[in-house]
Amino acid sequence: MILFIEEMKTAGESIIPDFLVIPQNAPYLIGYDPDRYVETIHALAVEDTWYHGAGDAEWDDPNAGDLQERHDDEWSSENRLKQYDEYLNRGVPIFSVDYCISLENAAQVYEDALNSGLIPLVTRVSLSRMTETPPPGLSEIDPEVDDDRLTVPGSQEINIIKKPANSPDALAQPFAAWVENGELKMAADFDIYQAPVTIYLALSVDHPEYSSALMMFNKEDRLVIPPSGLISWRESSSHKHEVLPATIPTALLPKGEYTFYSLITSEPETLITFSLQMFSMTID
Repeated sequence: MILFIEEMKTAGESIIPDFLVIPQNAPYLIGYDPDRYVETIHALAVEDTWYHGAGDAEWDDPNAGDLQERHDDEWSSENRLKQYDEYLNRGVPIFSVDYCISLENAAQVYEDALNSGLIPLVTRVSLSRMTETPPPGLSEIDPEVDDDRLTVPGSQEINIIKKPANSPDALAQPFAAWVENGELKMAADFDIYQAPVTIYLALSVDHPEYSSALMMFNKEDRLVIPPSGLISWRESSSHKHEVLPATIPTALLPKGEYTFYSLITSEPETLITFSLQMFSMTID
């Protein structure tokens, strides 16, 4: 394996003189020939020193982090750290990534990793979004850096869209609905905001059986009638969302005028400030 890495390094440097070799995991490989291996690599990247996640877990899956099923015998956190010293003592930097959902676990990882001489990152195992638990000192946004994220609503804004589009637009109409091939289709496109926001998606229909009902999308993208209050679609979100919440055959829907709503707020408890967009269409 060391020979293979050497050959890969030689091939890379023939194309890019400053080509870097940073193996992922396999920290015990150094034991076969420490001096030769250290001469070949520039750093080491390691995963799961303290916590891991299920390999097929999506970002919001409860198994996206905080698991410790792979941490016994030589793969215990203690033994991993002892093995990392074989690199650190020879001047090889180590980049570590652990997968946590719990903020408490993430804080513990950062503290232990930094005390152990590692360069750590804590995120979730799917790696499909920017981490919500960045390293200490990187959680604040520099106000002098250009920021193209959307501004969080600072007042109570209500926008009635007279001519709704058939596709969502993060700026003009983030929630869209249209009828196509006998189906009601709905899609959403919400961009990144400068602070976490909670998003609500809902619809109502002017029909005697449903005139008082507000149907809302829950976190599983399912349309439900809340027993009381409001149900959020996405909560305390700081990333972009592009999804198709639902496709419903129009034959299953009562005929009438439907009104669709999207509400964005950074104050979900009080709704002191929000941006509400709404539009209507007839299904007959």
